[in-house]
Amino acid sequence: RALADIYASAGAAWLTPTELFAPYYARVLGRSILRRHEAAYGANEPLQIAEYGGGTGTNALELLSWLSVSAPAVYASCKYISVEAAPRLVEAQQRRLREAGGPPERF
Repeated sequence: RALADIYASAGAAWLTPTELFAPYYARVLGRSILRRHEAAYGANEPLQIAEYGGGTGTNALELLSWLSVSAPAVYASCKYISVEAAPRLVEAQQRRLREAGGPPERF
């Protein structure tokens, strides 16, 4: 029943885990990415994240929001690349990140 209510309120036929469990899913993913990055490259190498099929930008928004608070120095130098084929979704991603204050030259 709870899941049916979530779908009804979203007005969508399909939701990703990022959307269903926001913001927690992106935070866990962010922690894992950050740990792996620091273990492999150290703290001084800028973080680069590539997301394929970023949809409306929910994961990017939640992950970057978490990163800005949890690791502000990493956030300040990171680059987030979203690969999306649908022009409508690209516009939605850009709008969401812009409205959240994300620097467009880095995302």
